[in-house]
Amino acid sequence: MTWNSAGRLEHWITRTLEYADEVVLLVDESSTDDTYHVARTFADLVRVVEHPPFIEVFYDLALRQASGDWILWLDDDEFMGSTFARHARRAAGGPHLTHYHLPYRWIVRGADGEYRWIRTFPWHPNRVLG
Repeated sequence: MTWNSAGRLEHWITRTLEYADEVVLLVDESSTDDTYHVARTFADLVRVVEHPPFIEVFYDLALRQASGDWILWLDDDEFMGSTFARHARRAAGGPHLTHYHLPYRWIVRGADGEYRWIRTFPWHPNRVLG
């Protein structure tokens, strides 16, 4: 689900399509920028939904829209690392695999304007179920 993300959404979708066959987005109807237009231009499937009290309300709806056998759920401010595209097909290829624990890095902008990983507990190390 995305909201007021027009400024970053094209880049997010383009990066995601490096390893994904399909991008499904739910756009919050309360968005006031061009989020819906950008989503329709670059994503495969877009649904407009009412603003939820919490995002988990729409997990099932979003997952049911995807047509693939293997689904990666990302928030609109999350990216996979640059090497993920090289490994995604192999990682998804085995029928015996049901999930992964993936390293998750929190990235922040430093005082100098450069992006950095947070390398302290409780943000690191951090593995999420994928």
